[in-house]
Amino acid sequence: LALAQEVPEQTVRFLQEQASQEPGLRDLALDVLARFARRCPELRKEIVRFLGETLQTDLTEGKTERAAEVLHAIGRTETNTHRNLVRSLANHECPRLRSAALITLGMSNPKSEKVRILHALRADKNPSVRLAALEALKLHPLESAEEQVVMEIPEDVLQDLRWTAQHDPNRDVRLRTLEIFHQSFEDL
Repeated sequence: LALAQEVPEQTVRFLQEQASQEPGLRDLALDVLARFARRCPELRKEIVRFLGETLQTDLTEGKTERAAEVLHAIGRTETNTHRNLVRSLANHECPRLRSAALITLGMSNPKSEKVRILHALRADKNPSVRLAALEALKLHPLESAEEQVVMEIPEDVLQDLRWTAQHDPNRDVRLRTLEIFHQSFEDL
């Protein structure tokens, strides 16, 4: 389904119904809907609206795990429609939501959100959020790193990655940073 060029409306409605349910096909339905939004411009507006409403409902009901899943789906649509809400969630009290918001911002608009992501990498007290910031940085500015040379990495990103690899208080965050260097920048 995720590779389909044309999608019947019944399929979209079925996936929306599944994405509104408790566990089961929910995660898969959210993922496929996000892919449809990217591949089928005629469905994009409806799907993005549905995801935004689902996110609002989950937040209102205090279902942070579900809201985080929806945030990831919104990021995969590569839309900026819900940018202000996603930005506000990057400061939410729940680390899972902060993490999902950072990754979503990295997927939807990495250049304009780079400062926010780098700030989270340096300043967030929760190691899982700092790991998410690393992933958010890797998704766009660093994703095609095989073709990049170190000189092409913005200096502020490189400095923050170096600092994180050397000084982050959490060992897993330091190791993940080193893995990113190893996977992406063998020359470094």
